[in-house]
Amino acid sequence: MRAIIFAAGLGTRISRHIGDKPKCMVEVFDEPLICYTIAMLRRKGIKDVAVVTGHKAEHVEKVLPNNVTVYRNPFYAVSNSIASLWFARDFIERSSALLAMNGDVFIEDSILDQTLDTEQGDQMAVMVADSSRIVEADYKFAWRNGILEKYGKALQPQETSGEYVGLGLIFPNSLDEFVATVESEVNKGHYNKWWEESLYMKTEMGKKIGILDICKRFWVELDFVEDLIRLNSYLDEKTMVDFGRRKMFVVK
Repeated sequence: MRAIIFAAGLGTRISRHIGDKPKCMVEVFDEPLICYTIAMLRRKGIKDVAVVTGHKAEHVEKVLPNNVTVYRNPFYAVSNSIASLWFARDFIERSSALLAMNGDVFIEDSILDQTLDTEQGDQMAVMVADSSRIVEADYKFAWRNGILEKYGKALQPQETSGEYVGLGLIFPNSLDEFVATVESEVNKGHYNKWWEESLYMKTEMGKKIGILDICKRFWVELDFVEDLIRLNSYLDEKTMVDFGRRKMFVVK
């Protein structure tokens, strides 16, 4: 299995609260989030890891382990993660599954464990979601019997099953079709799509995208200042380290 982490975004909604650093550079347990995530992947046996950088790429790349494959999306300011994936498409090995996640996501180890244990069945991929977050959800999913039916920010609470976490597992026999879709969308000039949309659109063709519900387990995607507050509260609960020894971002 290989893993790819998307860390190219501008993060304009939260940047002033984190010292104008890339979101993946927020510190968790005394190290940047991106490094924490890579270390977690390695503990689970995923050795081949790629990171796609863009915004302030030099800051991110400076902290990455030497054995991480790095790609740059030079058009990060006018594109979205589908373009980042396009630049890294040669990293995808068709014989093994691909774990893809957004670099501003913090997850508990148990979420990754459950994701990696997911059986393929007749699904192209499985996307991780949280059914405990409905009203406050940002990107929303509607699913039935564990299969994605609707998706998007515009879903109403009554039709929402949960919030997308920012993590997905794409199975080997779907990778050719997945990469072909990414290339087709970019060739059409659809640079502003998310990488996940190359999977979501397959539901309209009768393909199955599975949902892994990690209800009430802790995760956070750093989009808003409220997300930063949730993360800092979680870190406070999980460590006995004195505030003077662990750097915290101050929310103003």
